[in-house]
Amino acid sequence: GRAVIDRKTVYENHADAKMLDDVLPSIREHAVFYNYETTGGDFFSGFDPDVLKEVQVEGANTELLRLIEALASPENRPVSDYAGEGIYKVFFFVRKVADYEKIIESFGPGYLPTNFSNMIEDLPIVACEVTRADINKGAAILGICSCLKASVSDTISFGDSMNDIMMIRTTGISVAMANAEQRVKDEADIICESCNDDGVAKELERLGLI
Repeated sequence: GRAVIDRKTVYENHADAKMLDDVLPSIREHAVFYNYETTGGDFFSGFDPDVLKEVQVEGANTELLRLIEALASPENRPVSDYAGEGIYKVFFFVRKVADYEKIIESFGPGYLPTNFSNMIEDLPIVACEVTRADINKGAAILGICSCLKASVSDTISFGDSMNDIMMIRTTGISVAMANAEQRVKDEADIICESCNDDGVAKELERLGLI
């Protein structure tokens, strides 16, 4: 939803608070945790920290690791503090994929839900998210190219999760990490080493860029 270059926002796209009216009722009914990622920071629902004790952190998905770090932050704010800030996405945990399917049945065509299959083995629950359909990394790539007056054919993306898929489909060269979901690998041009094995740096070197 937002891209920053040299501390300057060059692309911005977010939903308004109405998105929560559309997606939250079903999420609250079937999810065990959710958070809003907004223009004003993150807001978290209640969460049982004991669940995280079962997480296998080594080799875990980068999105999962980022969320764990955020959950541990003393700066966490509850969803009750949310005051209408622009919404980038809503992230949520469910106990099983069937719960995710129940949730997304209630979403209209204007929303883009996803679940992270390569997180399922890392947690006793399933990690998921929903954005407005036009808020995705592929759209951000096009926004950055417009700002820089660059050709999208000259862009390279690296991804490991299904929230990267629109970016993988957009860039001139697309690279999936070795630890990526198979769905991402199937659509990428190249598969490089995992995040833990310096895959980005190694692929940029092979491409002659560093």
